[in-house]
Amino acid sequence: MCEDSKALVTAKRFGLSQDIINRASDLAGDFRRIENENENEQFTLERATTLSPVSGNFTFVPPNFTPPPSLEGKSCVYFLSITKSDAADSEHPNFYVGETESFTQRLNEHRSKFGSNNVFAAAANVEGGKSEAQRIETISIRRMVASGFQMESIMDASHLLR
Repeated sequence: MCEDSKALVTAKRFGLSQDIINRASDLAGDFRRIENENENEQFTLERATTLSPVSGNFTFVPPNFTPPPSLEGKSCVYFLSITKSDAADSEHPNFYVGETESFTQRLNEHRSKFGSNNVFAAAANVEGGKSEAQRIETISIRRMVASGFQMESIMDASHLLR
């Protein structure tokens, strides 16, 4: 949003009613407030999944829930939002992107490491097997880093892209 627009000054100079100018000024303030609120909400699991090139729907798995069987035995890419209960800034989670053919097992490993109440997950099946899942994982990590997400690990961002 433009912060130094001269539109209101120009409107006044050309004789627009003061009521309209005041309302426009109020609306500009509302937009700035909404924009600031959205800045705080931009690092969510839902937004993270939109950065993925996966064609298909993500299944969201809350803490302590079991993933559906449809995510087992097939290549999938998954996103985790990890809240560290001992962290000073626990409101801002770290994120993790991975790929696996056994999502339930892999999710349980992450839950063992970070605490089952601290891991929110989203996963989607990937057509094209493990190499395609790794490619999507790499792209997703790179996009998240570029978008300012705090990542738990970026090691798999180095997979070769084809």
